[in-house]
Amino acid sequence: MEEETIISLDHNQNQVFLKRTLYVVFWSILFTLAYAQSPLFSSNQNQYFLHGLANAGFGQLSEDWLANTLDPTPVFSKLIEISWRALPWQPIFYIYFGILEIVLLLICVLEPLLMTLVVVVKE
Repeated sequence: MEEETIISLDHNQNQVFLKRTLYVVFWSILFTLAYAQSPLFSSNQNQYFLHGLANAGFGQLSEDWLANTLDPTPVFSKLIEISWRALPWQPIFYIYFGILEIVLLLICVLEPLLMTLVVVVKE
């Protein structure tokens, strides 16, 4: 009987975890859609993508004069370069945006909880 109870608790915990995961995924998708990403290479995005795509060998960007200037965002450029070399598929950048939105949503949701824990720990 005790073994059945343990198995039942594990099953309930799995269900709770699955529900919470689906809840986070659902709200993350809605949050990402609400804060829509501009089309790639629009506005000033071209400046940020330029160095990374030029280093990855995209088209003839390596010959562009601006691509040969000092890179103002080397970490972002390296991420773009690695991404494009590994998977030359433009929608990957939209997926990155979605991941960042999920992180932002989790921070917004968890921040009040974390602040409550900090106050409790200080007391």
